[in-house]
Amino acid sequence: MNHKTFELNLTQLEESFSKSKSNKYSNPRKKKHFDQLRELFEKIKVENHSEFTKEDLEDHFQIFQFLFNGLEFLDDSTLNATPYEIVTGLERALSDWIPQETFIIVTSLSNKINHFSFEGNNAEKNNQLRKIIKDRYDYEIEHRLIKINLPKVLVRDYLTCVVLYHELGHFIDLELNVSAKLFQNKFGKPHILMFTKEEFRYYAHAGEYFADLFAAQYIEDSSSIYLNYVAHNHSASNTHPATFDRIQKVLQFINQDSDPLIEEIQHVLQQSGVSQLALRYETIDPETSGFTNLIPHKVENVNQLHAVYKLGWETWMKSDDNFLSRFERRERYHIVNNLIEKSISNFNVQEIWAKNI
Repeated sequence: MNHKTFELNLTQLEESFSKSKSNKYSNPRKKKHFDQLRELFEKIKVENHSEFTKEDLEDHFQIFQFLFNGLEFLDDSTLNATPYEIVTGLERALSDWIPQETFIIVTSLSNKINHFSFEGNNAEKNNQLRKIIKDRYDYEIEHRLIKINLPKVLVRDYLTCVVLYHELGHFIDLELNVSAKLFQNKFGKPHILMFTKEEFRYYAHAGEYFADLFAAQYIEDSSSIYLNYVAHNHSASNTHPATFDRIQKVLQFINQDSDPLIEEIQHVLQQSGVSQLALRYETIDPETSGFTNLIPHKVENVNQLHAVYKLGWETWMKSDDNFLSRFERRERYHIVNNLIEKSISNFNVQEIWAKNI
């Protein structure tokens, strides 16, 4: 960045803030975050930019990217097109690993059918930016924005959205450097120095296995069921393990069987001073659930909240033989997804009610 590109970015940001200032946010924390971003921008505007050194410009390039991303995330979140039920379980899973008071989840809908992901600076990058902002402007941004991306056409498809738990696993992997530490332990060097095909393959596979296991903590093998649909019998590649191996690893974790990779992951997590992988769901019997009476299941706690996804998948997979058998295929699809959504929604209402008593 030089002084002219700095001025260009400054002007572009000014335009972006002008367009975003009339946004309405349902969550007051999002509005507060926007106000903090704008206050920081105003502080930058009044600086004597002509005296900026090369280091000053480089720091501001990082700050500008942070501001642009923040506005993008917040602009997308004003659409309110994503049902809160999609976010509910993911937000609680995320809070098991990152203090809930430090982050704000926003959502964005994509036109791409397979666009499921989490976006946001990891802890290291976030802390670096906070330090730059604090040192230069004596200012602190209170929250981190974490964006969930999902396909617009599948926004109420709770069966498919189980993949978001897997994507959250990738986010946590980067947050805690799990795959990076596994690589370091195996090859005795940082992962950024990987050169061989074997090294790249190990690092990529470790990340996929961790994300699979992370998801299984909350939704049992629901993500594996979907994986077996989208990648049935896929053999191993440089970026992904074989589908069969991934499914088997999840089953080993669920059954609490001994496995060297799982044990190594647990060791890395323990050394990092964070929670270890654990079964964080409470199995719901599909034969006695509310679904059998075509009513939402009464979710009693957060562990059951996560388990509703597995209940939905079991209901769908056995729909030729259970209470759904008298309905047409499309009706079954809508019934299962509606029952999942209403079960989560009722839990949210009960939780809000309990807090206000």
